[in-house]
Amino acid sequence: MRAQLERAAAADPTWPRLLYWRARLLHPPDEIELLRRYLRGNPDDAQGWLALVSARLRRATPLHHDPLRDAPPAALPGMEDDVRKLVEHSNDPMALNQIGWYYALRKNPNAGLNFAIRAVQEEPSCAECWDTVGLLYYEAGKLDLAVDAEERSASIYAEHAPADVTTRLRRFQAEIRSRRPAGSAR
Repeated sequence: MRAQLERAAAADPTWPRLLYWRARLLHPPDEIELLRRYLRGNPDDAQGWLALVSARLRRATPLHHDPLRDAPPAALPGMEDDVRKLVEHSNDPMALNQIGWYYALRKNPNAGLNFAIRAVQEEPSCAECWDTVGLLYYEAGKLDLAVDAEERSASIYAEHAPADVTTRLRRFQAEIRSRRPAGSAR
């Protein structure tokens, strides 16, 4: 990919998408700055805003962060303006899901549920989107809906379900069982 991007730069050094693709494909240390430079020249590009928010979320969230147990990453409030730009410029399912996930990580289901629900309405086969819906429902105290959404996510992923999805599903199911009187059905 690097060689192809170098050839593209040599062929047309003024190609506006070059910064975007360098950031998206190579994830260099200056990925966020490349995306910011790209967006200064292309402020209405929804893909650019999604790429920037995604990159910032990856950088802000520790590798083994557990949104059920861990406090929200400290850098998330500083991303609010970029998330708002993404809201302004995009409403495709992946952007909606990313916005929902941002608010899930911030433990703000009131802000995130609308975006995540719209994502699954637009793309019902999006396993990642259903996982976001499940986490947000859980944070909102709607455990039955959280279990349903997480089951849907795990079902779509099938044998490729990420460990964090299956872990959340088991936790939600265990919690729902612990809240019900013995002998009652779901």
